[in-house]
Amino acid sequence: MLDKEKNKRAIKKDIQRQFENSFDTTKLDYKTRVKPVRPKALLWGTGVAFTLYGIGFILAYIGFNNNTLAYDGFAKLVWIMMIPSTVFGAFAFAWVKNRMEYPLRQDILKYVAQLEQKGGLLWRFLPLYQQSGTVNSEVKKAFAWSEQGRIDQLAVEDYTDAVQTMYSYLLTADNKEFTSITAEEIDANFRKGRTALTSLDEPPKTRIA
Repeated sequence: MLDKEKNKRAIKKDIQRQFENSFDTTKLDYKTRVKPVRPKALLWGTGVAFTLYGIGFILAYIGFNNNTLAYDGFAKLVWIMMIPSTVFGAFAFAWVKNRMEYPLRQDILKYVAQLEQKGGLLWRFLPLYQQSGTVNSEVKKAFAWSEQGRIDQLAVEDYTDAVQTMYSYLLTADNKEFTSITAEEIDANFRKGRTALTSLDEPPKTRIA
């Protein structure tokens, strides 16, 4: 029993080593890489909103102070100015966020193109994904399009989510979940060329009761 457990531990380590040698998981951790972007973009959006509101408020106050604008008109204008300021602030947030994320996405896309250029790579680890028991239609599409050579049409998040899902499973799954069948199926995928996937919904063969 102890030898069997050691064997399963060795199988898991071999699969994990093969996976880590195939993918730079840090480079493909899209969510972590873009995390610093949101607060910076939010700062820009807030700054734009407050600047526009401040300009409008000052102009309205000057008009009120010079008796060219009644108090009721001043109060209404102060409230109304919040709407366009918020809209422009939201637009600035989205624009800056997209601009900051663009080089990161391009860097990942370039790396993915390198990984997938020789008959695809992601799809070869499909048995590992099936064993994890994860259900995600977009991630399934990433495996299918990897094998079909359509990876250039895939969203960055779909590919990186597929990689991170498998890597998270490798890091957290118990050794007993791994058998030689998983390793053999992955090795078989590396030995064969690109062919059509039969069914991504097919239940994994490597699940253990």
